Amino acid sequence: MRDETMMNMNGDRDVQILNFALKLEYLEADFYNRVVAAHTARPYLLGRAESVAMILQRDENVHVAAVSDMITRLGGMPIEKPTFQFPDDAFRVNVAFLRLSADLEATGVMAYLGQGKRVKRDKVLQFAASIYGNEARHVSLIRYVWGPRFSPQPLEEPKNMRFILAKIAPFIANDPNPPMM
Repeated sequence: MRDETMMNMNGDRDVQILNFALKLEYLEADFYNRVVAAHTARPYLLGRAESVAMILQRDENVHVAAVSDMITRLGGMPIEKPTFQFPDDAFRVNVAFLRLSADLEATGVMAYLGQGKRVKRDKVLQFAASIYGNEARHVSLIRYVWGPRFSPQPLEEPKNMRFILAKIAPFIANDPNPPMM
C-alpha cells in the first residue's frame, strides 16, 4: 500500500506520519524500559552505559507522550502500542545493548528525516524536528560511550516508511494497527 493510500485511510497525512513516529517511539521506549528493568534486576551495563540507558528511557517515554498528545490535538487517534520482541543478549550484554540502541536510534533519525518533506503543517514539522534532533543526539551519545565514530557517514540518509517498517518488523511480535504502507 502506498503512503498516499494510508493517508486517505486515516484522513490526515500529518496524523498518519505522527502515528508512524509513535510506532517507532513505542518501540524505543519499550526497549529502554526493559533494559533498565533488566539492569536493575541483574546489573550488566558498564560505565556510562547505565546512565545512557536511563536518559534514553526518560526521553523515549517523553516522546511517546508528546507524539500521542500532538496526534490528539490534531483531532486524530493515537495507534495502539504493538507488542515487541528483542534479542535476549541486549538485556544481558553491555555491547549488545549499545549496538541495538545505536541501530534503533539511527533508524529513528532516518525515519524522521524521511517523513519531513511529507508533513503539511509547520507546527507538526517543528515538533517532529525537535524529536529528530534529540534522536540524533542519542545516536552520538551511544556511539561516544560504545566507541565507534559519532557519525559513520557525513550526511544523514532519509528513508521512507516502507524501508523503516521493514527494518523494525523483526522487533514487532504483534501489531494491532493496520499496515502503514
